[in-house]
Amino acid sequence: GVSFPDCFTKNYLNPDFFTAENVARVKSEYEDFARYLASFPGKTFIISHWEGDNDIYCGAAWLATAESCPGAPRAMNGMREWLKARSDAIRSVGAANVKSSVEFNIVRILDRKGLPSVLYNVIPDVDADFYSYSSYESLEGFYKGDSGVQFREDLELIRSVLSAGGHSPDSLIIGEIGFDKGTREQNRQYLQQALQILAEYNVPDIFVWNLLDADGPFGLYDASKNLTAVGNFLCGGWNGNDCGPKFSIKNITAIARNPRFWNVDSWRLELTGAEPEAEVSVCAEKDGGSLGCTPAADLGIGAPETTDGQGV
Repeated sequence: GVSFPDCFTKNYLNPDFFTAENVARVKSEYEDFARYLASFPGKTFIISHWEGDNDIYCGAAWLATAESCPGAPRAMNGMREWLKARSDAIRSVGAANVKSSVEFNIVRILDRKGLPSVLYNVIPDVDADFYSYSSYESLEGFYKGDSGVQFREDLELIRSVLSAGGHSPDSLIIGEIGFDKGTREQNRQYLQQALQILAEYNVPDIFVWNLLDADGPFGLYDASKNLTAVGNFLCGGWNGNDCGPKFSIKNITAIARNPRFWNVDSWRLELTGAEPEAEVSVCAEKDGGSLGCTPAADLGIGAPETTDGQGV
């Protein structure tokens, strides 16, 4: 897109980029995008971006000084203009299932240093549907045993800033939350405490980092694909729902094979815990690109056999 054309040039952080012509181009792109997403009425889309403070402060807002990232004030102005344009464009489409969001990841650290931040210097001027907090700064108190005191205080501060800027405090969502500095069980306890606090504030959307272990033991699944304590909590204890059927691929037996997809004669696919009526498709890739999916029956693969009365 025009805001980030080559995945290297961050036009959206350059205030000089936002001429009337380029603002119109940005708006046009996001209007087109919102209209496309609106064609999927069964889903809700929140168009957000990565941690604004980190993006502005050379990737490390929590370590920033005035000298470490001297271009930050200009980048802050650029991001403000970008988010205003795209939020206005998304809202202008009027799609009930397509929303805009501004993401920030610093609440107090920059303000204490006398530096501008997205919370204080961008959000008051941007009329988005949601304001997304990547909340790691506020999670430090859990590791120190405060049972969420810092987290609660920071939520109150964020809500007050939103209100002062003319935004609903209930437009706050959590773009990232996750714990990695304790044991697996401690991380589960921290997350449970945090989610209980967020429930008190009726935060509508919460995104837990991460599905798989990455950059530490955050994951709902570990490197061996086993549910962690956090995974078990979210899949069962928090909402009462299991994470779904477990699938194991042994091989596939096909009466007729399609050389576009494979060049072996006999596989068998075993799905444990799936519904007996589950539809099975075969999907394939080549050189990193999708070759598409085909219903198993169209490839001559026989009907699934029920082996346990509960699944196939």
